[in-house]
Amino acid sequence: MKKTAKSYALILILLVAAASMACGYIEPLKEKVAGAGNTAQTIAEGATPTKTPRPTFTPTPDWTPTPTVTLTPMPTPTPTITPTPTPTDTPTPVPPTATFTPVPPTNTPKPRPPTATFTPAPPTATPTPSFPFKLVEQYQNSTTSSQLTMYIAVTNGSNVPIGGMKIIGDHSPSGMHWESPETCFDWCAPTAPGGDAKVGNVKFEPPAYIAGTWTLKLVDGGGGLAAAPVTVPVDPANPQWYFLLFRQ
Repeated sequence: MKKTAKSYALILILLVAAASMACGYIEPLKEKVAGAGNTAQTIAEGATPTKTPRPTFTPTPDWTPTPTVTLTPMPTPTPTITPTPTPTDTPTPVPPTATFTPVPPTNTPKPRPPTATFTPAPPTATPTPSFPFKLVEQYQNSTTSSQLTMYIAVTNGSNVPIGGMKIIGDHSPSGMHWESPETCFDWCAPTAPGGDAKVGNVKFEPPAYIAGTWTLKLVDGGGGLAAAPVTVPVDPANPQWYFLLFRQ
């Protein structure tokens, strides 16, 4: 038993020495072993010795285990409740302050309105003179005569010849002036026989057949114009006889 206790003590000392790796501690340890042997021997010689439990050597690990990383799930965001805006009180508009309007100075001359521009009235249409007789027929036809002859008929509304009137003619460009005899109260001036024969109550026969235009006027016994003037172009190169009918 003494030998066993001493062996355990020696093994323990060697383990401690190997762990410390320091040579300087060997001798003190031997002394402690010797002391321990003497102590064990004293115990063995006395009362019945108590069995010393065998120490269990727990090795110290020289590595650190890698911790297992556990992914922590991200919390699901809670939807944010949009706050309802608090209605803002609408301020009552302050009525505008009355603006002082200065009194206009007295005795301010008022501008005179522009003078109206005189606009002449449009010219009055010249009324068409009213005559008691109107030309109701004008006819002409070719002839072989070298005498210019115009047959004139002046009648009332019932186609009855009216006497005491005459034809006054002016030629242009020659300036020739000619007047017929007074009209008869019957058909005293018939044309030559033919298919287009006419009859009048006076003839207008100027002394010369000159190319140009005759302006004829029917006048009453006092020389007043009884119908609107009538123009008759003539050409001796193309001789014609003419017929005019005036009716009241």
